[in-house]
Amino acid sequence: MDKINKLMNAYAIPGVVKPPRTPEQLIEDIIQAVIETIGVTRQQLIKKGNKEEPVAARQFICVFVKKYIPTMRQEDIGKIIHRDRTTVIHSLTTIKDLLDTKNNKTVLWYNEIYKKIQ
Repeated sequence: MDKINKLMNAYAIPGVVKPPRTPEQLIEDIIQAVIETIGVTRQQLIKKGNKEEPVAARQFICVFVKKYIPTMRQEDIGKIIHRDRTTVIHSLTTIKDLLDTKNNKTVLWYNEIYKKIQ
């Protein structure tokens, strides 16, 4: 698999075709995009508390990890944000509901994060 990735990287056209990312790289890209968009720190992500921005950041991380790595178990997604699987389930439901009701802030954050991950 490493040989294939190296070959694809060698033939990738800068700015046009991005080389494939490993799941670890993708998770890091998601976390970075969420942090930049919502304006929280990594410490705030794992810290106990229920302020709006850190909670939203954790929820978006869950949503985008599940979107881009659908085979990842909820328990494993929870480990990324230092929470359990029930928090992941709640996060997926909450963001879906907010997007369905076209909550302005949620839609704006979702679109910005999506663009940064691409």
